[in-house]
Amino acid sequence: MTVRSLCWVGLATTALACGGVAVPGVNLNAEFSVRPESAAVATGGSFEIQVVSQGYHVDSYSFRLVEGADGGYLNVNPLYPNRAYYTAPSTPGTYHVEAGFVEDPEHTHLKTIDITVQ
Repeated sequence: MTVRSLCWVGLATTALACGGVAVPGVNLNAEFSVRPESAAVATGGSFEIQVVSQGYHVDSYSFRLVEGADGGYLNVNPLYPNRAYYTAPSTPGTYHVEAGFVEDPEHTHLKTIDITVQ
């Protein structure tokens, strides 16, 4: 899991969370999307995954290969932390990436992307 920061200010939700302390206003039902929702790629192929928040500011994003190193490789873009590049493994199969954002240490919002490697 990649987390850019555990200390952030949520502008649209007027929340402050730093080191596990949260001030009222954290949006626990936050709306966001992950693009693409699913994908098919050749072995060794790659594509971009993007997390898009809807109507509020997010500083900490999370990307995780459910199958670990066997599921391919993720490279988070340091200039755009809401984006990661997935590279498929050399073994065909179905793999999964969890992508989303970290609201505070106790509230991580994730969606799963199904990836078919051919």
